[in-house]
Amino acid sequence: MVAKYLKLKTQNKSAYQIKLKTTPYVHLVYYETLASKALTFKNHLIEIHHLFHQTFNVENLDKVDLKTFQTKIKGQREILKSHFQTFQSFQTKPSLYLQGIFSTGKTYFFKLMMKMFYQQFQPFLFLFMPELPSQFKAHWHDETLGKKMELLKTISYLFLDDLGAENLTPYLRDDILLSLLNAVFQKLN
Repeated sequence: MVAKYLKLKTQNKSAYQIKLKTTPYVHLVYYETLASKALTFKNHLIEIHHLFHQTFNVENLDKVDLKTFQTKIKGQREILKSHFQTFQSFQTKPSLYLQGIFSTGKTYFFKLMMKMFYQQFQPFLFLFMPELPSQFKAHWHDETLGKKMELLKTISYLFLDDLGAENLTPYLRDDILLSLLNAVFQKLN
């Protein structure tokens, strides 16, 4: 057993740490490491986003930084930085609504938040609202609809980008969006 442990310890390329235990008997134990937690979390986020036909790319999230924010509006980077610092100090608040004209940095602000939540192992889902109706039309009669609604209602952080840019049908407005907003409101109380 000791020889096996020494061999595995030198060859270990997994994200788990191997330890030799001697009580109550000699055996090997695999411990989770930060790398294994990060891999499990990343795969969980990919699975969540895949359910909604969204891609989740950690490499793109790693590139998000206030220093790399490109803008044509004078002072916009400083405003975004100030708002993000305010958000970080009040992040225990359960909801946030960003409103503004196009190209002011709202989506980039979301990405900064997602990067922070990713580093904290907090699950999130980013959805582009104009694509949401097609998500529910395609799965009208199967169990995926219920699974999607449950996920939308229970996920720690839900980012709905360009809310209001889509044409809402009465079904989407009443049965999906209002149900979702009601669930979020219930979490606040």
